[in-house]
Amino acid sequence: MSTLEITYNSFINRISVVSKKDTLLKFVKNALVSLSAFILLALLLTGLEAIFGFSSTFRKIIFFGYFSASFATLVMIVLSAIISYRNISKPRKVNNYALQIGSSFPEIKDNLLNALQVYIYTKKGGHIFSTSLAAETIKQVDEKSKKINFAGIISFKKANP
Repeated sequence: MSTLEITYNSFINRISVVSKKDTLLKFVKNALVSLSAFILLALLLTGLEAIFGFSSTFRKIIFFGYFSASFATLVMIVLSAIISYRNISKPRKVNNYALQIGSSFPEIKDNLLNALQVYIYTKKGGHIFSTSLAAETIKQVDEKSKKINFAGIISFKKANP
């Protein structure tokens, strides 16, 4: 494996860490919002039942509807996280995160995304860039970004959902 491929794979691995962290953040955020909503709904339904004294049949409908909705929501949140996790290394997702990383760190800008795209173009047949140009571009971006923690763009301290 050439140094160009090693550097490219290093970028992909570092970007994948960002994607994994973002997937975990979204999973936790969705789970907490859903849990809060279902707790509030349970309190509301309990209060309504106490006020109106629903029939046994209606309480069964509410009970099974509540738990069906809770289970379906949980399954959707988990499936969404699994699908997102499986697509971590897809080029479109990598490019999106590379763009986010570049916009978060002014010393990189869009150079990370450009370097990834130049590398991909050199691997295709009939490419328009020379391999040495791609190697130099990736090497420059690698030198600029070695000290940067890409995962720093995703923070669990955000208060806003």
